[in-house]
Amino acid sequence: MSSTENCIYLSSPKALDEIQRTVLDVLKNHQIDMVLIDSPSTLLTYYEAMDVLKFMHLLTAKIMVAGCNGTLEILDKK
Repeated sequence: MSSTENCIYLSSPKALDEIQRTVLDVLKNHQIDMVLIDSPSTLLTYYEAMDVLKFMHLLTAKIMVAGCNGTLEILDKK
């Protein structure tokens, strides 16, 4: 994992645990007002739809509990 100002890069889009841990770590250790998750539908390339749904449900719940606003950017297949 590497980072630049206001941006964190993860090892792989296949690393759901790393994604979740990193988001939770940022929420815990920084003053965050908004979380943007760009193209979570890309996870469907690597995981079954139900696994992605469960992951996104858990992640959005954690974001809400932290008192943050969240935005999911999902592209249409068209």
